[in-house]
Amino acid sequence: MYLAISRIFIYNIFIAKAYLLYAKNKEDLDKMKAYLAPGSRKLTVIDNLPQDDSFIKVKISSILPINDDVAVYEGKLNVKYPVVPCGLATAIISEDNVQYKLKRGQRVIINPYITKYETSEDFLDFPRYGFEENGFLCDFTAVPYENLILFPDGVKDDEAIFTYIIALALTVLSNMTIEEGSYIALVGDSILNLILAQLLRYYKTIPIFVSRDERYIKLAKKVGCYFVVNEIKENVIERIYEITGGRLAKHTIFNLNTGISTNFLHLITSYGGDCIIANASYRTLAKVNLDIGGILNKKLVIKGISDGIDEFPSAINLLAQKELSLTDIIDTKIAFSDVQVLFSTLSKSPSAYVCPIIKV
Repeated sequence: MYLAISRIFIYNIFIAKAYLLYAKNKEDLDKMKAYLAPGSRKLTVIDNLPQDDSFIKVKISSILPINDDVAVYEGKLNVKYPVVPCGLATAIISEDNVQYKLKRGQRVIINPYITKYETSEDFLDFPRYGFEENGFLCDFTAVPYENLILFPDGVKDDEAIFTYIIALALTVLSNMTIEEGSYIALVGDSILNLILAQLLRYYKTIPIFVSRDERYIKLAKKVGCYFVVNEIKENVIERIYEITGGRLAKHTIFNLNTGISTNFLHLITSYGGDCIIANASYRTLAKVNLDIGGILNKKLVIKGISDGIDEFPSAINLLAQKELSLTDIIDTKIAFSDVQVLFSTLSKSPSAYVCPIIKV
């Protein structure tokens, strides 16, 4: 008799806890907070977003804002306003999902590409969350199962947030014929180039990091880039001649919007080499002048890379291998409550931070 009553008591406690958990999840979603960009240099706080019941409910944990997100805030992009910006995020599963065998508390990376389409060939400008559809500048949301990737074992949140940029870096490398021991110039101050500097060593090539910002110069050295050239203090062409023994760079990867002359594309690249222009943020890039004569004279190949959708699975695998040093790139962490201040700061001074991460 006593045993039966005890079992009923324990069962009732279990049911009560399950109900409280359900109620808490529902309450969290009901009290969700999101920042909506009307395109007028401000963010409007809203507490309700339409959600598809078939999607997986998640709590956003980290967000990596990029220049294109700030352009949404400023109203500079041709998107359907108002829209919730930011597509680069990590999250935590909010409730168990039996169908997909997901458990509450599991950490996931959100693929920012709207995967209802097969490959990047379907669009010249591949649709992404934060632009074509509402992004993840919010605390709770719902995401298609196909866009969620479980964290590899041992990967930290501050590493997983870089998945999109790692995928872009891998796309850059897949568009080059890399030979062991070749010199590759990385021109411009960007997170992308800091990651490429590490990947190029992984492929046993010799990266040359060209920068005009002391913060990036220090980080490039910290992540193991042996040859770092200060574009302001040194003669870049002479220095690269010296480093390469007069051969120049076999490949040059150029990041725009950093104030460094695009003439370096042909001035530091060897005859018959290739140049890749790649940016994580590309929708607001300013028009630039290229010395076509110099490019033709050296018979250079110029390519542009703007997405990494096809390399996203490879980026996850690379994270799992723990070959990249990523956490040192983050120079500030912003509270979710301070998002308005962050976007205002980035609008006035795009280079205020190397890599700000929003913590939700």
